[in-house]
Amino acid sequence: MNEQVIVRSVIHATSLRIGQIVGGHGGSWATTDWFPILVKSSIALGVLPGATGGVSWLREEEVASAILETAFAKEAPPPALNIVNPRSAPWAEIIAFVRRAILKRKALAEEDLPIVPFGEWFVLLERKAEKATEDDLAKIPAIKLLEFFRALARGDETIRSMGIDTTEAAGMTNFSITKAQGVSETMANMRAIGEVEADAWVGYWVGKGAF
Repeated sequence: MNEQVIVRSVIHATSLRIGQIVGGHGGSWATTDWFPILVKSSIALGVLPGATGGVSWLREEEVASAILETAFAKEAPPPALNIVNPRSAPWAEIIAFVRRAILKRKALAEEDLPIVPFGEWFVLLERKAEKATEDDLAKIPAIKLLEFFRALARGDETIRSMGIDTTEAAGMTNFSITKAQGVSETMANMRAIGEVEADAWVGYWVGKGAF
């Protein structure tokens, strides 16, 4: 509806659909967001969830640049643009980088915190949710987002059964970004999220006392 109003308006305007924003090199990713909650809960569960597919996450500074470039584009941009990272990073790599950073900062053994299929991780979460105490809720905040993580586990199961590894992980939405790349130089040249960012996130979360 909003996009239809924009199309009919004499004022040039663009609706931006912005994907998952993460902490950049400074690592400042709010501990109340779903992925930090997943990581904190995984430490209490003793395992991290693996998934097939990738993540098209955006560094916060790149989102700001893309918005400014769209706002000050020489030609009026399309009525709607999707702002997601055009270079997806495999979930398997990102979760492995996060694990490595946790082992280093928490001085854990190399065999600690193994990565298991998302479905197995969710089974452990669901069991904890059945008779969750206040202490459980504090250590495993993913219990409060049980249905959200159930959907991700089901999405990953579907993707695995189809043998697809080129889509967004855990059934998360894919977006077309061709138009946005034409408007924003930042979008066109964006790099995939990697180990530098994952290490910074964990450092930030540890510094905030999340785990």
